[in-house]
Amino acid sequence: MKRFIFMLIVVFAMACYWCQSLAAQEHSWKVGVGADIITPQTSMWMAGYGFRDHVAEGTLNDLW
Repeated sequence: MKRFIFMLIVVFAMACYWCQSLAAQEHSWKVGVGADIITPQTSMWMAGYGFRDHVAEGTLNDLW
């Protein structure tokens, strides 16, 4: 039990040190958001469907 408490204190101290060093750094992350349709424009053979003898016939929903 003493070993568990000691390890808990060590982990807590390391987490505090890590958070403090992160707060001191300048934040340089940049985030972007976007959406684009990636559905193929031409009909393609569908992999994994060995019984099919023709290309795909259309789409129900676009792939984003």
